[in-house]
Amino acid sequence: KRKIIYVSSLFPNPDRDYNWINSFSDDSDLEIRLFSDTALNFDNRNTFIKKILYRLNCGPKNSQMQKNLLTAVNDFQPDWVHFRLPMQFDKKTILEIKKKTSLVTCYFNDNPFSKQALWGAFNKFKKAIPAYDIHFVYRKKNIKDFYEHGAKQVFHCPPTYDKNRHFFRDGEIPINNFENDAAFIGHCENDWRSECIDYLIRKKYSVIVRGGMWNENNKFETIKKLGKITSVFGKEYNKIYRNSIAGLCFYSKINEDEWTERSLEVVAAGGLLVSERTPEAINYFRDREEAMFFSSKQELDEIMTFLKNNLDKREEIRAKGYKRLLENKDDILDRAKFIINKVKNNFSK
Repeated sequence: KRKIIYVSSLFPNPDRDYNWINSFSDDSDLEIRLFSDTALNFDNRNTFIKKILYRLNCGPKNSQMQKNLLTAVNDFQPDWVHFRLPMQFDKKTILEIKKKTSLVTCYFNDNPFSKQALWGAFNKFKKAIPAYDIHFVYRKKNIKDFYEHGAKQVFHCPPTYDKNRHFFRDGEIPINNFENDAAFIGHCENDWRSECIDYLIRKKYSVIVRGGMWNENNKFETIKKLGKITSVFGKEYNKIYRNSIAGLCFYSKINEDEWTERSLEVVAAGGLLVSERTPEAINYFRDREEAMFFSSKQELDEIMTFLKNNLDKREEIRAKGYKRLLENKDDILDRAKFIINKVKNNFSK
């Protein structure tokens, strides 16, 4: 077996890693060890100095964490070290790891090259880009950016979903009597997601909103009247989309997104995807046949009116969207196999 160290935060909520780890574990040729000390650098941001250290990924805790990883590499002697979102690791540490292992790879599901990226947050990572053997990037547009910063190999590894976490069972799909007209689960951001939700509420649609940063950043009175907005995961996440006529999806302008996991998760959970229209999004589902796409608030209103008045047609579109989801092979096991195959190709060289 080839030995791999998987490096990431391993936070339970939201869980960004264990679905990847389980998918890698499906390959019987791999023996996986986890390194979770990256969580140390996220704790106790209760002073200005600590916030700066966190933003710049530096300070005593960060230095110790990198030393701990080098110790783990020395002890385990892996064939492969794989990182997810390694903002905290400098080029020197990656080069030291490469002295002890055959391959160092990285999956980066953020956009370090966005014009609106957080100041300083990605500085350390961007300097380390040339040190990695392979980069797997979430956005196709970032392939060029990584090569321009010295990357050796870059592959597009687009958004995915975990069918063990986002699913429905027979009998759980409503045909009538939905709990909500529309649902959006995601963070608050200074783009038109808030405007669209406000617009729908003023149009007298019932809308449920869940996710982070809404209570601190939302400026719309209509949304404030919904009460305190909390994050949801797991069964409740699935239930909300399944029991809403429209599962809304907006794309982060800060990250310059055109597609995201949520789009796939809405469909996997048994919901109907109603998404803003982007060039990438319309490649995954046929508009008005497998999902519904909009480019304006007025078009969104037209979609909502149609769906509410044509629930049988709504169910037909939802069912076709789910069938297409399974045909597209976008689940996390497919993505893990893609990464593993690229790595194995490098081992055989």
